[in-house]
Amino acid sequence: MGELRRRAARLVIPVLAVGIVAALLLLPLPDPWSRGWRGSILDLGHVPLFAALTLAWVRRDRSPLPPALCAAGLAGVAELVQAGVGRNPDWGDFLRGVLGALAAAAGVAAWRARRTPRRAAGFVLVVAGLLAWPLLDIGPRLLDAARGYRDFPVLADFRTDSELVRWEPAQAVLTRTADPDRPDGWVGRLELQPGPEPYPGASLEPITGDFRGYRRLCCSFGVEGGPLEVVISVRSGAGEGRPTTHYQTGRVYGSGPHTVRLELPEVAPRARPRPLDLSDVRAVQFFTTDLTQPRTMLIRAVWLER
Repeated sequence: MGELRRRAARLVIPVLAVGIVAALLLLPLPDPWSRGWRGSILDLGHVPLFAALTLAWVRRDRSPLPPALCAAGLAGVAELVQAGVGRNPDWGDFLRGVLGALAAAAGVAAWRARRTPRRAAGFVLVVAGLLAWPLLDIGPRLLDAARGYRDFPVLADFRTDSELVRWEPAQAVLTRTADPDRPDGWVGRLELQPGPEPYPGASLEPITGDFRGYRRLCCSFGVEGGPLEVVISVRSGAGEGRPTTHYQTGRVYGSGPHTVRLELPEVAPRARPRPLDLSDVRAVQFFTTDLTQPRTMLIRAVWLER
């Protein structure tokens, strides 16, 4: 009876593992999970997912390399199929799956060689090398997400270099520099460039997008080189399957520092095409229009007030 159970397990576990991997990679995801730091967690998840699949296929008396290669092949097939089921195929995810599968094989080899320390250490180094890129690639964003949760309701203040990953410039360059007006402060120096895009600027993706319970969204920034039209836009989700909705306000600001406070209960109903969903704020954007020469903004902080 014990042998029958072991044989059944050897048959069921690999099939079950494939089913779990297929479900995780192909079933639709809620939209917030495909963006920002949450999307980074899913990207990194390809490493342990295909490592686990490899381990489910490994047999005690056989090489772990063929199962790892099969898992790597399945990682590629999954990315191709994702394009047809509403998920976003990404060859970076394929590479993460391959590295996870090979790291699992090297880990098995290290365990089997544990009685010969030098050989085992060599395999451990291989595991570390295979996992270095996925961790170094996604690690900074996850660390910044942790800082963002800690600092909330401050959405951005440029205290650390890693905070730049929250921003997406468009026809602009955003760098972290010392605040010219505060020796101990930092700013995001946004260098706006003329060009084919009509709205050069930068978009901040909040680490926490639930603004309920807060009355004001506050933005502190400066303008260099004379008057500049600055538009501030708040963009939120609008329900499953619908495009985002937004509220924006803009005017010409002179050189020097400025602080804008948006009363959220008042502006939310005025968004278009639908009211803002303050439980799902996805971006706070700064941009300008009709730019004919390079201009510079200094973004000091974005925060919420009760």
